[in-house]
Amino acid sequence: MRIHLGLHHHHRLHHRLKINIFENKNFIGGGVSVEYNSKKEPDPPHLRETVQSEQTYFPDERETMPSCDDCGVVFESVPDLARHINKWCPENNDLKRKREKEDEDIPLKKSRVDEIDTEEGEDMAFVKLAELAREANEGVWEEKVNKYINVNMNKDHARRKANRKLKDEDMDQFLSRYSTLVHYLLQLQNGTLHGKVMKNITELVNDDMDYEKAIKVAIRKYKPLLEIYLDEAIDNDLNTDSIESEDSNDDDDEEEEDEDVDNES
Repeated sequence: MRIHLGLHHHHRLHHRLKINIFENKNFIGGGVSVEYNSKKEPDPPHLRETVQSEQTYFPDERETMPSCDDCGVVFESVPDLARHINKWCPENNDLKRKREKEDEDIPLKKSRVDEIDTEEGEDMAFVKLAELAREANEGVWEEKVNKYINVNMNKDHARRKANRKLKDEDMDQFLSRYSTLVHYLLQLQNGTLHGKVMKNITELVNDDMDYEKAIKVAIRKYKPLLEIYLDEAIDNDLNTDSIESEDSNDDDDEEEEDEDVDNES
């Protein structure tokens, strides 16, 4: 408050503006309450022009100051209370140690997806690829086995010899299939639909569903979207057959034209 008064008006203002010391409270943010005397004389014109009054707002008297629920200490501001809680009050060290012990006893919730044995899973995947590679050469392998048996070689010896003979062919199939798998994985890793499938699998596994069932459930959930790609593959196959058929008809027409030319000559 800024007041410009002459000395002869000082006693009148002193009577009007009094501080009630019994209403002095330690409010949040500090300050004192100021009581204006309701019995006052009208201000002279020059006083009304020069006096600028401003009143600070204080919380309602019913509001309580922030306090610690554990030890009961009262604070002037909420930040002070927050610092106190974060550091823990001296009277509450036993409670702090008890809570820390309880926190240690609570096991951290871990995603079941992270519990998979990655090394074992990788080994199983590579073995499966190798088996698929051998299946691709199974027809040739059986021919060799039968050939060796026909020259009086026992069955076990014939099978082992066929395995040795086809080792290079099996390895070529293995590498080819693994290369194809890596290529597909690179294409799928940032894909929208594949991402939804993997997210759904993770959620199902974390809800205690086994992996194989979770994979089947997640894939069937998106069956309508996956069916679109099957339809596209069928259409592509039909288009290819149609083109091949047209090419074949063109070849037949050309052969007939050549025969007609030969007959005319």
